[in-house]
Amino acid sequence: MPKLMGQENSLAQKTMSGFGFTGTPVEKLGSSEYTICTVAMDLSGSVQGWERKLEECVKTIALACRKSPRAENLLLRVIAFNDNSWEVHGFCELRNINQDDYDNKFAASGYTALLDAYLNSVESTGDYAEKLAKKDIFCNAVVFVVTDGGENASTIATIGAPGVGSATEHGMKAIAKAVDKIRKKEVLESIKTVLIGVADQGSTLEPVLRELKDKSQTDEFVMIGDMSKGTLAKLAGFVSQSISSSSQALNTGGPSQPINPVSVQPINLSTI
Repeated sequence: MPKLMGQENSLAQKTMSGFGFTGTPVEKLGSSEYTICTVAMDLSGSVQGWERKLEECVKTIALACRKSPRAENLLLRVIAFNDNSWEVHGFCELRNINQDDYDNKFAASGYTALLDAYLNSVESTGDYAEKLAKKDIFCNAVVFVVTDGGENASTIATIGAPGVGSATEHGMKAIAKAVDKIRKKEVLESIKTVLIGVADQGSTLEPVLRELKDKSQTDEFVMIGDMSKGTLAKLAGFVSQSISSSSQALNTGGPSQPINPVSVQPINLSTI
């Protein structure tokens, strides 16, 4: 695992909704500003057989980010989800991540607790940013949620709220409220949320995710293509370029610029 995992001095806490997360303690960070990045990767049963390629995709994202001019100012957290969400590693300085430590960490099975993973990503990002802000560390953030399926297992979607509609809609609105709460606290210069569908354009998944995008008030939504080597190479390129754009926008007073996935050059996943 990346070096953060298993260290006794790592920060560990829970979000308001009860999701646990870890992060490098503030006093061990060496910069006065960071871009905080969270990647949530779907590992439900539908991606069985693609686990090693998904690991290589995440490794490639981390490697590409290390080539950024602001690589020293990047904090990365990776989570995976099926019925549940779990950390591959917590918020860690990019320089402390060894790409080989992702090997054999992904195992696909079960259903898709998409809303739980999304809320986990947002709340943990906001909570960690708040701790950094209290120590005068200036941050922005970008959250990526990658899925090849729709919601069917989240706990936040099991209990509806009066006047909200369906339980799933309640979960979508909970995500929007969490992002709004972070923005009102002003602990981040900016936070951008990106929902990425891994399926053919025009698939039955697309309208489902578009509804999630609208009701959760997600900033960007893209369908990146079907589950294939070429698609994962494009996904790695899209995420790494988006992180680089967010990092370059830090301390400028404005948000990062959207990335067009059609124009992104696939990154070579050389070991696949």
